[in-house]
Formats: sequence, C-alpha cells, structure tokens
Amino acid sequence: MQKKSNTMHKKSKYVSQYAPLEWDMDFPIIVSGIAVQRDREITFLHQHNALELGLCLEGTGIFVVEDKVLPFRGGDICIIPPDEMHLAQSAKNTVSRWVWLYMDAGRLLYPAFNNPAMLDFSCFSGKQFSNIVSQEANPEYYSIIKEMIDSVREKKVFYKEQTIALLCMLLVGLHRNNAVACPEIRRNGSGSLERMQKALLYITRHYREPHDVKKLAALCALSIPHFRRLFKQTLEKSPLEYMNHVRIMIASSELLQGSKPVSMIALDSGFNSISSFNRQFQKICGISPREWRNKKQDSLFGSKLKKTE
Repeated sequence: MQKKSNTMHKKSKYVSQYAPLEWDMDFPIIVSGIAVQRDREITFLHQHNALELGLCLEGTGIFVVEDKVLPFRGGDICIIPPDEMHLAQSAKNTVSRWVWLYMDAGRLLYPAFNNPAMLDFSCFSGKQFSNIVSQEANPEYYSIIKEMIDSVREKKVFYKEQTIALLCMLLVGLHRNNAVACPEIRRNGSGSLERMQKALLYITRHYREPHDVKKLAALCALSIPHFRRLFKQTLEKSPLEYMNHVRIMIASSELLQGSKPVSMIALDSGFNSISSFNRQFQKICGISPREWRNKKQDSLFGSKLKKTE
C-alpha cells in the first residue's frame, strides 16, 4: 500500500496522508482485524478512497475528522465518507479497540441499486454531521454494521448479496435521518461548531483538570458571556455539562475494563468527590456506577472475536 503526504490548508496544524486501498474489483470491501488505537497525540490525519465504517469494541478517546473533534467510547460507531481526513486518539494511558469496514460503495451498489443519489454523502459529511454515533442513539446503524462485518467474515451462501443489501439499508437510513437536518444546519451556519473546536479539543485532553471557562473562552477568542452562549447554542450543553459528559464517557468505559475502585476512577476522571461523580453518572447514564459495572455486558462479537485478538 502506497502513501503520499501533502500539507493541509493553512488553518490546520495537521499533515494529511493519503492511504489508498487496493480493491478486489469483484467485491470491493475489506474487514479489518481488531485495530488497537493508542494514546499518541494526533499530529497528522489520513484519508482513504473508501467509505469507512467502524465499531468501537472498547476504550475511550477522541476522533478528529477534518476540523471536528468528537469524543468516543466503547459501543459507538463511526461513519467516515471517502476522502475525509481523520484519525483517532485514545484517552491518556489507555488503548481503544476497533473493527473497521472499508468499501468502494459505488462499485458495490452498481448495478443492483443504480441510483446516484445513494452515493451523495453531503448530508453525512462535513461540519454538520457527527461521525461518531452512539449505539443508544441509533441502534439500527449499530446492528446493520455489525451484521455486515459478520456477513463478510463468515462468507455464508449469498453473503455478497446480503452485504450489499445491508449497505443499501444503512445509506437509506443515513439519507432519511440527515436530509432534513442538513439544510437547516446550513441555513444557520456551521461556523459555530468550528469556533468551538479549540475548546472541545482542550476539554478532551484536559478533562481531569478543574473546569476553567475563562481559559476555554480565551482559546476561542471570545468573551466569557459570548462563549457560554455560543457553546450552549452549538452543542446544546453548557461548557461544564459537556466536560462532565466527556468525563463520564471515559469513566464508564474504564468501569468495564477492570476492578479499579469506583472512588479512584471518579478522581482520575476529574471529579473532586465520589458524590459528585455518582450524581453526574446517574444523570448521564441513568444508573449508578456500580450498577453499570455489575450489569451483564453483551460481547460485541462473542468469543470468536476475542480469540482473534
């Protein structure tokens, strides 16, 4: 596989690496093994000639997609259209594990579903689209992507036809869910999210530290009142609510990965008391941290996948 590098536009601090995939022209789809994403700081982004679908098996961190900074945790799915620059970084001192599907969607869908509108990715790419989607928010996307991965791996009779049909279902769902939202977001302008990016990146890298709205506002070159108003308007959360959301996302993943005491996880996540941690966890997750840890977790792919690690 060949790679070539070029510098991104002046406003970005990242370098772009183009990593084209080589396709089996009869069935241009690739399923990865378990991909381990480490906590190395993001200094470059890469892009592929592929529609990229991912399932996060475990871990937490951030995904940079173009100029967006998106937190993720185990159970989330990732949707990246062709040629969008991206890269993930796990939370400090941790790793995350992913399974990825790469495909030439146009070649797969033609001629079975010969409709060019299906390949218009404008409503689920760019600033207006969140490439990270939680399983809770869109369980149908999660189920379809998981079934596609199973289909390609197991190669049962008619697996190609099954995979193509599942891809068509996924694209129809994405178009239906985002077609209405896109024009509205574009009318209102996507610049607000861009204005918040430095603050979002700072929060995901410094979530253990005390909340400092003055620092966040300065990063975005805004007054504190203007920053608070614009942040709430853009993300539907106050800066502190968003920081607590990131903290709880990371803590919820850590609770499932070992026997580390809840009190220690609370402190490591940036909360100054166990009571504050419990209150925020209950508010965001709907159950207590101990209930979260003790509840039975369904294996994403069962024992077969774990054996391939």
